[in-house]
Amino acid sequence: MIQEEAVLKAQQSWRDYVLSFGSLKGDREALEKQAREFYQTLYKNDELSFKPTRAAKIPFRNDEAGFKSYFIAGNSAYPEDSGFVLNGFRDIRFKNSAVIIKDHFAVASGVYTFHLNDGGTWPVEYTFVYEEDEDGLKIVAHHSSAPFSE
Repeated sequence: MIQEEAVLKAQQSWRDYVLSFGSLKGDREALEKQAREFYQTLYKNDELSFKPTRAAKIPFRNDEAGFKSYFIAGNSAYPEDSGFVLNGFRDIRFKNSAVIIKDHFAVASGVYTFHLNDGGTWPVEYTFVYEEDEDGLKIVAHHSSAPFSE
C-alpha cells in the first residue's frame, strides 16, 4: 500500500523536474532529453490523462507528444503551447488539501504555487492520481486549473 510519504516524495520530484528546465532554456536538445526523462520517470506512459492549466484549444493530452509540447513547446500540432516550464520558476510549493490512499492508488489535490523569477506568484489548483508499480509512483491523471474568480 502507498504511504503518504511516497506521495510527498513524488511531488518533490515533480517540482525538481519542473525547476530543472529553467537552466536549459536555450538548449533544445537538452530540453527534449529532460522532457522525455520527466515523462518516463514520473508519468504512466501508456495510461495518461493530462489536463494542463494553460491549454484551451486542445485541453486534454494523453500521450508523450502532447505532454512534451505543453511543457517545452515546439510541436505544431499544439499551436497554443509556449512551453510552460520555459517561464523559469524559482520555486514551486505544494499545499495538499487532501491525500487519499486506496491500495495501489493515491489522489492528491490542493494548490501548488509557482514562484516566478520576477518575485510574483501564480497559484494553480491540481489533482494528481498516482498508481504504484514496480518503479514506484507514476502519475496516471494530472489535472491543473487556474482558481475560479468572478
